[in-house]
Amino acid sequence: MSYQIPISGNRKAAARLVGGVRRKLLRALEASPETNQVDIANKLGVHRSVITRQLKGTSDMTIGRAAEIAWALGYR
Repeated sequence: MSYQIPISGNRKAAARLVGGVRRKLLRALEASPETNQVDIANKLGVHRSVITRQLKGTSDMTIGRAAEIAWALGYR
């Protein structure tokens, strides 16, 4: 017996967008060896675990937070 949960087209599109943003932020973090998640958290005034969970995808990330992380990595 298989349990499949149907996902609507708009939810799939949203998941792809969020996943793509996370991947790009992680690549940007990897490309900045002088910056780590602790540095980002300190710049944003949050605990390191908040950034870790959001980048791993275990916690929701707003567009605003994605922009803040990009800012902390030096993107404008």
